[in-house]
Amino acid sequence: MIDQERKKAASKRFYWRHHKEQLERLRIYRQKPGYKEHKRELLLALKSKALTHYGEGVCACIQCGFDNVKALSIDHIDGRDNVEHSVKRLNGLGMYYWLKKKGYPSGYQTLCMNCQFIKREDTREFSNQYAHITTKKRVSVTV
Repeated sequence: MIDQERKKAASKRFYWRHHKEQLERLRIYRQKPGYKEHKRELLLALKSKALTHYGEGVCACIQCGFDNVKALSIDHIDGRDNVEHSVKRLNGLGMYYWLKKKGYPSGYQTLCMNCQFIKREDTREFSNQYAHITTKKRVSVTV
C-alpha cells in the first residue's frame, strides 16, 4: 500500500516536471504528415467493427438496411436509462472504445439515425436535454 502511494506521488512529480515537454512532443507528433489520415482510418475501423458486430455481421441498420457509416450509430436496446451511470456519459468514439474494451457486451444494436429517432419517439425515450421545452399556448388578442 505504501509502495503504491510512493509510486503515485513520484509519477505526479515526474508529470509536473516534464508536462510541458510532453505536450510539445505531442504537438509535433500530431503535425506529422499523414497523422490525421492515419488517425481517421483507425477510428473508422473501430466504429465499423462495432457497428458490424451489433448489426448482426453486417455494417448496416438492422431495421431498414441502410449502410452508410456516416449515419449509423449504436443504440441501447432497452434505452439509456437502464445502463450504469459511467456508460451514460459515453458517446461517439468513447462509446466505441468502451464497447471494444468490454468485449462487445449485449444490449446494443446498430441503427441508422432515422430508425433511432423513430424508436425514440415511439418508446417516448427522450433525453433530459429536451425536458425543459414545453409547448406554448397561443394567446389571441382581440382589438
